[in-house]
Amino acid sequence: MKKLISLLCLALAMTASMQAQSVDTEYTAEMNKMLEAMHTKELMVKTVALGWESMKLPLTDYTAASKAMVDDLWTDLVQDYVNEYKKHFTIEEIRELNKFYSTPVGQKMGEYSIEMSTNIQTLMGSKYTTRMQDVIMKYIKQ
Repeated sequence: MKKLISLLCLALAMTASMQAQSVDTEYTAEMNKMLEAMHTKELMVKTVALGWESMKLPLTDYTAASKAMVDDLWTDLVQDYVNEYKKHFTIEEIRELNKFYSTPVGQKMGEYSIEMSTNIQTLMGSKYTTRMQDVIMKYIKQ
């Protein structure tokens, strides 16, 4: 009887584990769709390259270095996105977001998100540098 109960518990645990893996696989697939629709990887490459360039790091090609870094981290970053989004969105909600990103407005959002973010970052660097430095100076340890 104990063996039967142990086998049943093991079978239930394996079934639960397989279902969790299936949900994770589905969630990851949906997350990949969303990240692709939002051009997240490209945005990340541009953001990192702009940051490194503004820091004047001694690199020969900011974009190539940034792309190599993001490519190297991408699989782990996708899992990090999955883990973070799972805290706030069910798989059904992610599917709904992906439905939005497949609409004309959603596609437009994905298409222009990189340009808009880049333009805002450029503005921050050119328009607000003095103000940002003033704020930072207030918080530098004396």
